[in-house]
Amino acid sequence: MSIAQILLKRHLVVFLALVLVALGVVAYMHLGLEAYPDVANTQVRVITQVPGKAAEEVERLVTVPVEKELNGIPKSRPPRSVSIFGLSVITVVFDDDVDPYMARPQVLERLANADVPPGVQPQHDPNASPCGEVYRCTLEGSQYSTMARKEVQDWVLDRRFKSVPGVIDVTGYGGPSKIFKLEMDPNRLNALHVTQQQVVDAVGRSNGSTGGSYIVQGDEDYMIRGMGLLASVADIRNVVVATTADGTAVHVADVADVSIGEAVRKGQVGMANSKGDRDDVVEGIVLMRRGENPSNVVENIKASWQTLQSSLPAGMHLALLLTAQLLCLRTSFAVAPSLMQSNVKIGGRFCFLSIMQPSK
Repeated sequence: MSIAQILLKRHLVVFLALVLVALGVVAYMHLGLEAYPDVANTQVRVITQVPGKAAEEVERLVTVPVEKELNGIPKSRPPRSVSIFGLSVITVVFDDDVDPYMARPQVLERLANADVPPGVQPQHDPNASPCGEVYRCTLEGSQYSTMARKEVQDWVLDRRFKSVPGVIDVTGYGGPSKIFKLEMDPNRLNALHVTQQQVVDAVGRSNGSTGGSYIVQGDEDYMIRGMGLLASVADIRNVVVATTADGTAVHVADVADVSIGEAVRKGQVGMANSKGDRDDVVEGIVLMRRGENPSNVVENIKASWQTLQSSLPAGMHLALLLTAQLLCLRTSFAVAPSLMQSNVKIGGRFCFLSIMQPSK
């Protein structure tokens, strides 16, 4: 049957057109919209923290040994590295056809053979792409200090967000990190014949729980364990460091002042809006897993929003800054008129052909 004969059957042409329209509507309803598709190549970054080391030492002790092991991975290019104070970052770029879930185990396997100093642990970054940022929010609570909000961000919200489907990691910014400070007094250390290393070792040994055996009482067994986790300033002060010649115990409080303080800050987050300028806020950036659709991940976060809010202390709440879904919708609405004009032109030509009489 020729095209001219098909065009003579107008009812058939209209029926086929309606079928195509219905199929298009169904396909559109199941189409995952993404304003900025992930075009980044497959890459794995190895991040190593080396506190207190200069860039030259980081390069010599960590970056070079790790880079040496990462060379020669199949379907990968030579690794690129950056060494700065206390930090080493090595990026391994793979071919586009390499699955990230195949590339990451190969990098992890090579890291096990890296000759790095004791206590240094190289690890690869989360399986997120450069386009993986989908959600930003701040943790608010006027009656709480930024340190308290930072503590909730790191220990509560971090785990809650990671339980949301499609979320791979949460990066917290702003606010000082809470630490316990031990300020040793050299005069008191010398008077009691105690060294700084003894204090450090004593605190390290005391911060942990130990398992024991069990006691049999009739038909029941009672498990035994030693509770030794340090949870407060008073616990640290009562740690026994050594004993004097006459058997008197020397506690941490006898040789050092213990208090709660702030870790050395490496950055700060400020925000300006209609409510005024604030120079220190606690912000969380949610990253989605590579290959996920940002709109779906944002919807999953919205579905878990009440659960996230209920896990916060009274008087503390999350405030939305921006989402990738808003960007996707605005971009889609911006290009919608052009797409609509194209569809109207194509549909009009198709309808014209369906009613046109073939020449004889």
